[in-house]
Amino acid sequence: MKKKNRMENKSQMWIGRGKAIKNITFCVTEDCNLACKYCYMLHKNSRKTMDFNTAKKAVDFFIDRVDEFPEESVVWDFIGGEPFLEIDLIDKICDYIKIQQFRKNHKWFKSYRFSFSTNGMNYTSKRVQEFITKNKKHLSIGISVDGNKIKHDTQRVKLDGSGSYDDVLKAIPLWQEQFPDSPTKATFAHDDLIHLKDSIISLWNIGIKNIAANIVFEDVWEEGDVEIFEEQLIQLADYIIENNMWEDYNVRFFDPHTGYKSTKEELNNNFCGAGQMVTVDTEGKLFTCIRYLDFTLENASGYSIGDLDSGIDYDLLKPFSKLNKINVSDTECNECEVGEGCPYCSGFNYDDCNGDTLFNRTKYHCEMYKANVKVIKYFWKKLESQKGVSNPRKDLHLNKKVLLINDSEQSPHCNFSWKGYNSNKISNNMYSDIVDYCDLNSFDIINIGEPPNRLSDRLTITSKNVGDNIDSLNIIDKKNISNSNIIINIQKSDLLDLRNMCESVLSNGHVERININLLDVILWDNLDLMNYRKGLEELSRYIFEVYDDSNNFEVNILTDSWNTSVDYSCKSGSEHLTITQNGDVYLCPGYVHDDSNRLGNFKQLNEIFDSLNGKNINESCDNCDVIHCKKCSYTCKNIDNNKSDPSNMLCQVSKLEFEFSSKLKDMLKTGEFYDSIN
Repeated sequence: MKKKNRMENKSQMWIGRGKAIKNITFCVTEDCNLACKYCYMLHKNSRKTMDFNTAKKAVDFFIDRVDEFPEESVVWDFIGGEPFLEIDLIDKICDYIKIQQFRKNHKWFKSYRFSFSTNGMNYTSKRVQEFITKNKKHLSIGISVDGNKIKHDTQRVKLDGSGSYDDVLKAIPLWQEQFPDSPTKATFAHDDLIHLKDSIISLWNIGIKNIAANIVFEDVWEEGDVEIFEEQLIQLADYIIENNMWEDYNVRFFDPHTGYKSTKEELNNNFCGAGQMVTVDTEGKLFTCIRYLDFTLENASGYSIGDLDSGIDYDLLKPFSKLNKINVSDTECNECEVGEGCPYCSGFNYDDCNGDTLFNRTKYHCEMYKANVKVIKYFWKKLESQKGVSNPRKDLHLNKKVLLINDSEQSPHCNFSWKGYNSNKISNNMYSDIVDYCDLNSFDIINIGEPPNRLSDRLTITSKNVGDNIDSLNIIDKKNISNSNIIINIQKSDLLDLRNMCESVLSNGHVERININLLDVILWDNLDLMNYRKGLEELSRYIFEVYDDSNNFEVNILTDSWNTSVDYSCKSGSEHLTITQNGDVYLCPGYVHDDSNRLGNFKQLNEIFDSLNGKNINESCDNCDVIHCKKCSYTCKNIDNNKSDPSNMLCQVSKLEFEFSSKLKDMLKTGEFYDSIN
């Protein structure tokens, strides 16, 4: 039985009876026994504590309003400050909830949960443990541990400034025994980023397998933080892979479902549950989330949507129904290539603009998030490459590729020549730097020429001698080491000899595919076109003679159009770019001879693809069904400096191939070859 991949799956949450769960939060106190430096509760105090009468009133408010709260299940969430400072009050509230749900035969009695997020300081106390024993079947409890001792004690300090790690650690074994699959929440800010890798590993080592790690949204990030964050994540990714930990451990930083272009559906949703949840403060006022309470805000006043006496003011609640990503984000965020999964807090957004509007979105962590996405891609791609683990990301986005020129002293593989090229081979260091960058940014590499002194599992195009007077190249596929894909370069003088050249290659060994590469088509005249027609007829005859179920090789110019679901037009600029031996980037190898065509350096690949806006350099030709026409931008540019439409000769060549391809397909189907297919 295949083992579950924990790193690929989020921690299991309580799902209740129905699809919808009502989250109701009681802020039982604004007091806390810690003074965590990054805490968003900026005005904690010992003055405000909920009394039992307010709590009972709140319970009755929610239970009696069945029409307003129709959800089949409920989570009664308790928060502070530190909620377990008020364990006696919480115990009484929970007893009252259970009694009232039962007395009123409420549907929630059969599907409810008590939820807590605690700092763990009081977890092992007698009163807390008695409460857990009494309510164990309906409890979810998370303890916040930030990582190793130095990281935790940097942020999560006691009121006297000393660290709390040793105190919290005493509670972990008991908590893990009682709630073995519960995650911890680890938060990282500027001054503790250097401890990220060791902190996550430390949490795993003490038995916490699921870590809901995150970075703060506030404006705390400084120059160099992105690089530190990225390097720490890369080191952690490598550690996980080297130690085979992905099946048993999880950290949110490698969530494979994060980092895609947002769909229309996602853009119309809010990132968080503000507007769906309800929070009751110590005085009985109602809010959509704890982050809208006064004691959590620095610049704005609390945003209340009502109180227990007058109920919810739905005019005040209404704006939250429009609080989707489209309405709170600018164009840059909404069109971001990795925007799906980018987190934000609507309450902090509201506070950051001084309460002027709910429709605001801060972007202080934008570059940090993008760095995280880069490493997510790096992790899953490397895990697939080195460990054979199925990459959950590969079917969810379009992989972009680079053609990496390692050696230009070989035959060209497409409609260009190597004239004017730097014939030097790529250096070891340059190759390593480019490969590392491409791995980190999830760019697939196609090697043009053998890589230098380094084993490569990537597709590689190299020169190969397969027969007399045949200028050809070999495509070595990392998943097909039989060298079964051959490129044959065809000069004008070879057009009448197409059959013999293909027959020679096919008889030389196991070949699954031949790519005919026509050189210098822009120099052809009508005589060349006539010779090509004769060559195609003889090649079609040969394929008809030998083609069957056991010998069903491909020859691109005649068989590619049989697959009508594939667009064979040139993808330079939209799906692939070219990198030279010195790290420069060009549209395709045909442009490399002219420095004016240089697009930048390989470390700018993301920006270059973005600047091209994901568009193919060539535009589609209207009313043409010749799908295997490459519409080569380099060839078109050589003719009239226009990179959009192919020349007349290119069109005639492609249409001629399509004509023979269609007839050959029909003849193979009928089993009859015409004396002439002209």
